[in-house]
Amino acid sequence: MLINNAGGAKGLETVAEGKDEDWEFMMQTNVLGVLRVTRACLPLMTGNPGSSIINVGSIAGRVAYEGGSAYCAAKAGELQITKALRLELSGTGVRVCTVDPGMAETEFSVVRSKATRPRRRKSMKASNR
Repeated sequence: MLINNAGGAKGLETVAEGKDEDWEFMMQTNVLGVLRVTRACLPLMTGNPGSSIINVGSIAGRVAYEGGSAYCAAKAGELQITKALRLELSGTGVRVCTVDPGMAETEFSVVRSKATRPRRRKSMKASNR
């Protein structure tokens, strides 16, 4: 079993205010990280029917929110990787799925947002509709 659970988000800036280093971090972690770890594990899994790949995504990959353009794009990328991988592995016995939790106020969301509580709550409300 492979569980791709590494992820990360930085900031709640709009596209106009976004920072390249934050965007690159989110794409490297949430998209390329899933691709690279999966590629490394596939040789062990394709010979073992019943293997599973579980990618941890986010509701943000399905529902956009203000200030979340890069993170939403990265998690939408994870979702599309999951869908494509499911097609690519059809017939091998390897199962592929995603788990997409909604937003919750945690230490991660506080550190990630660098925003005030009302702004975090606004983002959470939008993403959990």
